[in-house]
Formats: sequence, C-alpha cells, structure tokens
Amino acid sequence: MDVGQSSYYKDFHLEQTTNQRFIQYLDSRLIDLQKQGAKIIEVNHSPKTHYLLTVNFDCSTIEKAELYKYIKDNNIVELIYTGFHYPICVTETRPLSAYNTVRNRDLETVSIAIQLTRSTRGFFKMPLHDTVSHGVQQVML
Repeated sequence: MDVGQSSYYKDFHLEQTTNQRFIQYLDSRLIDLQKQGAKIIEVNHSPKTHYLLTVNFDCSTIEKAELYKYIKDNNIVELIYTGFHYPICVTETRPLSAYNTVRNRDLETVSIAIQLTRSTRGFFKMPLHDTVSHGVQQVML
C-alpha cells in the first residue's frame, strides 16, 4: 500500500476532503483485513506515512530487496495493492509498484484492490482492464 504524506501526491489538495476520508476508510479496511490474517505492507515511495493512517504495518519499506526478502520469509504468494494513485504509482511509476513486482518468482498473483485506490482527474476514465495485460489482476476487498 502506498499512502505517504499528502504533499507527495499530485493534486491531493483539489479533493482534499475526499482524499482524507478515503485514507480513513482505507485505514479502517486495512485494520479489519489484518485482524483476518492479512499482512499489511507499506511500500511508499517516501519514508513518511500519512498521518491519518493508524494501522500497524507488518513491514514498511521503500527498498525492493527488503520487500522481496519479507515476501520470501513470510511465504507470501499474493500482493494486493491499495492507495494512491491508480493507475500511476500503484501500477507502474514506483520501483515497488504492481507492474514491477509481478515478476517476483515467489508471488503467484499481484492484484490491485480497485475500490481501495484513488485516481487523479487525468485518469478518471482509464479502463480498469488495462492492468491485466501487464499480469496484474483486479480484486475487491
């Protein structure tokens, strides 16, 4: 999941109330998923987590080697991405985004929880199915 400080996100201020409420909802959802046994991994592109997130991360890293070691050590076979921004940071522009981790041999599936991501205005009409051509599925959590 990628939700760093809002100053790092393009146009965060244009929908600040919605974005903050999204972060609070995401936080609540991640806490519930963690209680059900999910590992919550923070892979921000910066080391600063957004102040509205209270979930206790099982792993927090900006380093690919550290993420891959955590995946292997914990027998994780599926990553599901959440956060900002679909289809940019969550999918391809960050070193730890979905398109860049799909090649990890320890993973069977890389997915995006589409209702737990936010987009920027420029991508509101981006077809969701485009991720499948990159080997990344979409799921509902």
